[in-house]
Amino acid sequence: MLHKSHRLGWSDFDIRYRILLGLFVATLVGGMGWSAFWHHNQYVAADTARIAAQLQAETQQKTINELTAREKALLARDSLHAQQLADARATIHQLQNRPQNTSL
Repeated sequence: MLHKSHRLGWSDFDIRYRILLGLFVATLVGGMGWSAFWHHNQYVAADTARIAAQLQAETQQKTINELTAREKALLARDSLHAQQLADARATIHQLQNRPQNTSL
């Protein structure tokens, strides 16, 4: 038989110390859980911001590339128009400087 002074469980600690130790362990575990939750939220927020910045940079680069291609096309078209205008002026100049045949 068990004596009245004999306790089951941890023989080194009194019951009040067991309760305090249990609360301390529960607080540590809860704190670690809360810390993990908080840090995960911080990571998700930072990762979301990083992805948004990356998408913005990609969109900006795409816009720059499209505008550069459009600029090149417009410059090529303007160059072609300038060449056609120069050819037309040269033809007009040649026709104006050509001696006219006045013999009828």
